[in-house]
Amino acid sequence: SLKERRMIRMARIPSKGRSVAWHPKADHVAVGTYAGQVVVVDIVRGVTVTIASPAKGAITAVRYSPCGTFLGVTCRDGRFRVLGVFAGQGGGYALVDTTESVANPKALELGNKADPNDAGVEAMTHIDWSDDSRQVQ
Repeated sequence: SLKERRMIRMARIPSKGRSVAWHPKADHVAVGTYAGQVVVVDIVRGVTVTIASPAKGAITAVRYSPCGTFLGVTCRDGRFRVLGVFAGQGGGYALVDTTESVANPKALELGNKADPNDAGVEAMTHIDWSDDSRQVQ
């Protein structure tokens, strides 16, 4: 609580977090991890809602669409993925769409030469949805 200046809830996740997004309407926080997972936690109950593994490389950004229907995910592999919120089994999140890598063809020379899932400096690091949630800009 910022008002009370104290921790109210803590939840353990299976890997180090790298990016965090708050759902605009539900009590969910999505955490993109270094292990390529998206861990969604219910902040009221303190439980994990779902763990999605959409990528092999570290997640660089997560962001809910303004309507709360989608979760955009970017990764070190240069791809953008869209997860459907509450679209999977048992109300979990499910992969809806993914792009081809938008990385520079010479990304391996620029980035981590030992890891083909690393787009190096060309990896996307930010997501911005349009106000109507129809486009990523």
